[in-house]
Amino acid sequence: MTGNDFQNQNERILLRLSEDVVICCDTTIPKFRAASSERCDSDDSSDVPDDFDFPFQPYEIQRDLMREVYRTIQQNKIGFFESPTGTGKSLSLICSTLKWLTDHNDLAVDASLSSKDRVVPHQEIIITPSTPVADIEEKKELPKWMREQGEELLREKERVKREELEEKKKRFELKLSKARKSLEQEMPQTYKKRKTEEASVDEWDEFLLDTADSDGEDGTKSEQMEQNRLNRLKLRQLAKTLCGDSSDEEGEAFVQFMKSIDPDYVREEKEGEELKTRKVFYCSRTHTQLSQFVNEVKRTKYAEKVTVITLGSRMTTCINDDVKKLGTLNRMNDKCLDMIKQKSNDKGKTGCKYYDKKTSRDFATFALSKVQDIEELVHLGERKSMCPYYGTRASIPEAQLIVLPYNTLLHRSTRQSLGIDIRDSVVVLDEAHNIVDAINNMYSVSITLGQLSQACSQLSQYKDKYIHRLAARNLSYIKQIHYAIQQFMKSMNKISQKRSTDDDDDKTIVTEIMTINDFLFKCNIENFNPYQLEAYFKKSEIVKKVNGFSEKLSAVEIQKKGREEDNRHVSSLGLVESLLMSLSNVNKDGRIVIQRNGASTFSPLTQFHPAKDLRSSTIRFMLLNPENHFLDILKGARSVILAGGTMHPVSDFVDQILSKEVSGDKVHLFSCGHIIPRENLLAAAVSRAPNDVNFDFTFKNRSDPKVMDGLGLAVVNVCNVVPDGVVLFFPSYQYEDQVFQYWKKTGVISKIEAKKKFIRELRSANAKVEDTLKEYSDAVSDNFPPLTSSSTTRQTGAILSAVVGGKLSEGINFSDGLGRCIIMIGLPYPNQNDPILQEKMKYINASVSSSGKKANATEYLENLCMKSVNQSIGRSIRHVADYSTILLLDERYSQDRYVQKLPVWIRSSLRVGCSYGQAFCSEKKGEQEKFEALRLAARVNKRK
Repeated sequence: MTGNDFQNQNERILLRLSEDVVICCDTTIPKFRAASSERCDSDDSSDVPDDFDFPFQPYEIQRDLMREVYRTIQQNKIGFFESPTGTGKSLSLICSTLKWLTDHNDLAVDASLSSKDRVVPHQEIIITPSTPVADIEEKKELPKWMREQGEELLREKERVKREELEEKKKRFELKLSKARKSLEQEMPQTYKKRKTEEASVDEWDEFLLDTADSDGEDGTKSEQMEQNRLNRLKLRQLAKTLCGDSSDEEGEAFVQFMKSIDPDYVREEKEGEELKTRKVFYCSRTHTQLSQFVNEVKRTKYAEKVTVITLGSRMTTCINDDVKKLGTLNRMNDKCLDMIKQKSNDKGKTGCKYYDKKTSRDFATFALSKVQDIEELVHLGERKSMCPYYGTRASIPEAQLIVLPYNTLLHRSTRQSLGIDIRDSVVVLDEAHNIVDAINNMYSVSITLGQLSQACSQLSQYKDKYIHRLAARNLSYIKQIHYAIQQFMKSMNKISQKRSTDDDDDKTIVTEIMTINDFLFKCNIENFNPYQLEAYFKKSEIVKKVNGFSEKLSAVEIQKKGREEDNRHVSSLGLVESLLMSLSNVNKDGRIVIQRNGASTFSPLTQFHPAKDLRSSTIRFMLLNPENHFLDILKGARSVILAGGTMHPVSDFVDQILSKEVSGDKVHLFSCGHIIPRENLLAAAVSRAPNDVNFDFTFKNRSDPKVMDGLGLAVVNVCNVVPDGVVLFFPSYQYEDQVFQYWKKTGVISKIEAKKKFIRELRSANAKVEDTLKEYSDAVSDNFPPLTSSSTTRQTGAILSAVVGGKLSEGINFSDGLGRCIIMIGLPYPNQNDPILQEKMKYINASVSSSGKKANATEYLENLCMKSVNQSIGRSIRHVADYSTILLLDERYSQDRYVQKLPVWIRSSLRVGCSYGQAFCSEKKGEQEKFEALRLAARVNKRK
């Protein structure tokens, strides 16, 4: 046997020993993995620990929550977790997920080894009647000594790889240690601001589309270029095989071989010292919530064990004044990318003085050396003269806990642009009651007629400026986009022509809803290729270049003519791009909604200046099916945790975001109780008013004077009994105003104000939530009596009249005196006459039969209603010493289908189907005494 024959034989041995599947009796046996991380990730619940390094002695419900989260991750499941506001949910999530992460951290090295590098114990060759003869002959020619030699080669290769990874880990920890000491010593100006040079170039050339920005002449990539790419891939693989070590593309033999067969070969940049680790991705809605979470991490022992990074947009992380002053995210993104490109192209133009690849890696080391929130990371960048935006991105591979907003993770293109890989990771979505709306909103697009006309104008001016310099393919694409914009504008005009004879009222709104395909035909763009357009938009960066050109041109005259309401900083062409891309969605998964305001029409001659009443008309793509976009997360992550204070009704999440590809045994549901003693909550579903009238707040009966009188009596009685603050939640602004005016006329408001100050949530767009809350909070705070027995002065707090779905119904914590009683008036169903809601209901009913989902449109409406109820009443208790009363005023709350959609901690204390007297007044004295004692104790503790 020659040397080459022996090498080829060894290659065949290594290939065969790396096989994962054994065929026996025509069935596929699951993969057998030894010496791998998966083997240690047992589903056995006995592996769940009792100690999670909680910063203090946890309550039993906190311990239960941590155990269930840990178990869900251990079993690779999707978990829905409900933990009431005020029960330490964030700390429980931190300690459970990071406990799992650190327990399995030693296995991260194993996870870094590819499957072909893992040793697979020798298994006897199984021959079945279906085994090909050639395979049998091949198996017979492998003697035992050769198999043993192959196994030894694999073991040696794995050992070397493991040692390399361990060494890389040690070097990384040493880097962090040095960075930590440097930060402690606070050595500013470690990196001096880099000087930049001014460029001398044609002031208009920077906006010209490059010839290379377009595809081949036939609209696709050149066949020859594609063939060359495939050939190079084959040659690279061949070179790796012939040159021995298949993992080394930096060896001299490999480089020389590649150069001998491919003169254009360039050695790829070495990856460097990055240590890829297992990760937990924590997502929430706002940067404030993310900062609060990071500060909670600092309170735990895991702050010393885990590397943490927070990701943010340029809006929150940029420190370059020239970029920050632009004010809007789109403009900041474009300017930043321009500056980076100028620097990387090294054309002598002015680049960003805070950015280069090396300082980004250095920033990552400083950022990971200790736990820091987004503001601290920005200050770090300012002190070190390093870019926090790119520095935090450079931290992703080595970070173990990544804290980021919803859209950064859930939006596919954003996730991909940041290089976020969620494979084998844990994804935690906090405040998950918003998740369905968040996905629908981030994939929906809305553009006004004013923005369309602006984009049309800008693109026309751009084309006229460069028409003799643009490549033919670029010009062709520009004409396509321009034509599409014109057709979008005409689609609005068609609606006005169809309906203007029926209604000439300038204030009217005409709505037309259609499928994606119908819209394409309506606009005569059914032959457009959205995927090809998407590729062109991305590669050519035409949006950025047209925006830059338009700013340079300063189209002030266009915007002065009846367009004062437009925000010139919004990228109109960018919205056109988003709308065009949305048309590539599956036809049944979305709808196009065209809403035309006013009765005017416009002609092609006036398309740049449509009548003012038409300018706010909109074309909107509305996503109806979020599950396909969420499926990427479910398939990619090891485990997904959806947590919130009020997750009921859970069926709403299951039906809308869990694909039918997800089996029921992969889903884990858990809802824990509250930390307060049971007697600190009085919850009642009240069916009858003090005047013995049924509480029937359906649209048909809620305007009955007897019903409004009964409601007034109940509220007055509550004000007589309950100290501090009372919050009323009405189903709509219209009904709140109707009741207020009626009470004012009948004297109920005067009776209430004899005990409490009456404060209303204002509907006006100019009304500030902070001002309303401050007024309410000040009135409640004045209610506390002096602790001296000689004083007899007493005030009785305030009552806040709010609206479900309004500014005060979500995200506001009515803790302590702010929420001694929460009164929910009726069931806040959404407006069923809304054409968009009607379309959603049609879609759901159609999906029930086709996909096997359980929830129909009726249940969907109930779920929307009860989600609003739960969000409004769920924030009345914030700590173990807090107490509150929750009154659900409507006879329908006695029905089991509504009761079952309440949070467990409320449901377990709920009195159902009682009159006002049975629920409240019969315990008037006892409740007053309890409230007074607890209130005084809370006041004393607060003073201490």
